[in-house]
Amino acid sequence: MITFIHTADCHLGSPYASLQQTSPELSQMMQTATNDSFVRIIDTAIEKKVDFVVIAGDLYDSEVQSVKTIIWVSQQFERLREHGILVYLSYGNHDFQPDISLIDWPDNVHVFGPEVETMIYHNDQHESVAISGFSYATRWQKNPMVGLFPERNQATTYHIGMYHGFFDQLNSEHAHYAPFNLQEMMQLKYDYWALGHIHKREVLSTNPPIIYVGNIQGRHRNDSGEKGCYYVELGEKITYSFIPTQSYIWQKVSLDLKKASDKETLVELLNEGLEALKSQPIIIDLTLEVSAHFPRQLIERYRSPVYLSALIDDVHLAHLDWLIVQKPDKVLLSTSLLEHLSTQKNKLQQPVKTEEILKELWQNDIVSSLFPDLMDDQEFLKSSWTLAEQEMDEQLYYEGVSDDQEN
Repeated sequence: MITFIHTADCHLGSPYASLQQTSPELSQMMQTATNDSFVRIIDTAIEKKVDFVVIAGDLYDSEVQSVKTIIWVSQQFERLREHGILVYLSYGNHDFQPDISLIDWPDNVHVFGPEVETMIYHNDQHESVAISGFSYATRWQKNPMVGLFPERNQATTYHIGMYHGFFDQLNSEHAHYAPFNLQEMMQLKYDYWALGHIHKREVLSTNPPIIYVGNIQGRHRNDSGEKGCYYVELGEKITYSFIPTQSYIWQKVSLDLKKASDKETLVELLNEGLEALKSQPIIIDLTLEVSAHFPRQLIERYRSPVYLSALIDDVHLAHLDWLIVQKPDKVLLSTSLLEHLSTQKNKLQQPVKTEEILKELWQNDIVSSLFPDLMDDQEFLKSSWTLAEQEMDEQLYYEGVSDDQEN
């Protein structure tokens, strides 16, 4: 049996620029989180004693990296080398390399060039794997590349394809990143396709497995869910299992704060609503629903998640949206006003008064022709009043407030 780790889209060295603008502290936390996730992947490879690790593009976030980042990644690959684990690396559209020889990797790291090529791995049990792939030499790879991949190698036990690109049934904004379709891949009869580029984990095919592993750490509010790597076993059966390694999960949270009327009630309801998420490895994309009567100056004061975070303990808040619910809150009725409404309602429900109210409506030719006998339909009139009362009940409520209290 041959085992390996499939990962991609690590985006190491990302400055998280968008977060840097709103929360430098959170930006730094995410940089550390991404590195920690990568370390967990290396740890997993060592613990499971895999034969090799495949990285299907975008190991780095950009084509130029700091010496510090390159040295740190090399140290992680050295850890694998100490355990006899190889690395098969291809560059993607973020970390494209016109010259792959510029980085001096440990000797257990094998890097694919800009042309499709095949490398062969042999283990001690006389099993072998052909691994075919390519790297991006420029940011865009508009031409489909699958057609350049060789047919399955009949001299090896297994054949793996590494491909950083765009599945042509997905969003067209990615169409200039080596587009492909499943039929082309299936025709090559490979045993496994290790995909990169799309950050959402997805199994496009199970026979053979054609899999987007996703990225290793969510990067923004639309990049939610678990992130990590796949552990793959090539044997009589081909099995694969996802292993989460992320440090934080992005989660959308919406809170109903329509009862909040000032800063004190805002803080109380905020902490109550987020209690279950406190001290959790979760980065929150928060939407707050407030009533039309909520003080606008408080919204302006706490429009930034940085300022609102000061009101909440032990949560990681990245994004904040205020949603003002325009439908007014229920109106509190006094005793006298309630009695007045009740009297008026009883008068309006008298048949003569009802007919007077609806007279203008029935003067419409279309209404009168479609519903000629509706005015005599007592069941209709009764249900109409019931609906009207329900609507009033939604808008009004009574808690025994006297006229003196109201003033």
